[in-house]
Amino acid sequence: MSLTMAKSMINPLDKNAPRFDTAKPEELPRFLAHVKELMIEAGIVDQQKQIETVCKYTDYQTEREWKALPSYSDGVWDDFRKELLLNYPDANEITEGTLRRLDQERRRS
Repeated sequence: MSLTMAKSMINPLDKNAPRFDTAKPEELPRFLAHVKELMIEAGIVDQQKQIETVCKYTDYQTEREWKALPSYSDGVWDDFRKELLLNYPDANEITEGTLRRLDQERRRS
């Protein structure tokens, strides 16, 4: 019988830890997906704990802003993620722009 140990989350202060850079809001969806993957690998499945954890991988000001969002205390990851994306229009524009571009390319083929 083998026991599988969950990985632990990288310390948010570690130089190799994922960080969200507010100067690059277009990277927010990628950052959220990356941290979510790390949390799942670490066995963090409680959605409120996931929300609390992702905030630790930002700078102080961003963490305060994210914690002030209504969805922070609601404890639903998808709602929190959606609200974050709404607060960073550049992150949405990149995603939507990419989808539009792909759709245009598909139509040309």
